[in-house]
Amino acid sequence: MIIRLFLLNLYLFLILSISGCGQEQSPILKESAHAAEVKKPDSVHPLVAGYPEFIDSVSYDLIYWKDGSTTPYRKNNNDLTGIDTLTSSEFENYLDMADAAQSLMMDYPALSPLNTPAKNEDPGRIRDYDLLKKVYGRNAAEVEKNLVEIIWLPSSVNKKLRINSRNGAAESLRKISAELDTLPAKFMKYLNNPAGTYKWREIAGSDRLSAHSFGIAIDINVIYSNYWRWDGDNSETRVNYKNSIPAEIVYIFEKNGWTWGGRWYHYDTMHFEYRPELFAAQNEETASDRRK
Repeated sequence: MIIRLFLLNLYLFLILSISGCGQEQSPILKESAHAAEVKKPDSVHPLVAGYPEFIDSVSYDLIYWKDGSTTPYRKNNNDLTGIDTLTSSEFENYLDMADAAQSLMMDYPALSPLNTPAKNEDPGRIRDYDLLKKVYGRNAAEVEKNLVEIIWLPSSVNKKLRINSRNGAAESLRKISAELDTLPAKFMKYLNNPAGTYKWREIAGSDRLSAHSFGIAIDINVIYSNYWRWDGDNSETRVNYKNSIPAEIVYIFEKNGWTWGGRWYHYDTMHFEYRPELFAAQNEETASDRRK
């Protein structure tokens, strides 16, 4: 009798065990598995696609570099929540503290119509300076070692400009220059007197370095440009957007991985900047998940 009871209990135990195998994981186990997946280094991350010579992979909180080092991907818990409610000075503080993760959170609207940006919509103006220094040079001397000359619009302007040779920046600007050179004459007034490329300096009104410091930016003709500070738009409430740069010029830059300052609420319409990671993020199916 005892043996029969033991065998019956064993049989019931086995039946219950087998039937439980197909059950869904508990929420705790599922959450743990998701957390492990999130923290796993991502070798197809937009930063890897944007800087393939330098970055190996990116995890939830770290950037893994090909030289064996790591740097933070996230330095704070800030996201885009409530960003459109920030005053101009509060938004400047946000930019001061930005990290690599934040730099990818705002989608860059490449090749879209040239619409007025929403309040504090500055895609590409959010930068991680530690990342830029590691890729392009930590100081003026390091950056200048990487600069090369290109000829700006050789057929119509024929002006020498210095640009960073790293990461494809110089080569992409050569392609842009060649295509701009084929535009009709009516566009040349915007292009024939570029204000410059490389200059190690801070952004006006801030302590942050300009992208010009890394040799990855160009300002086209100032005469036909608008800049929110020059236009007296230092309002804490609302900036009045202005632009006169034609879409034909903007799209040629964007096709080659360069962002335009006219896409910013805090507009700088003469400014174009090489930011390949933002275009890689736009093309990645899972980019929105990575940018959260």
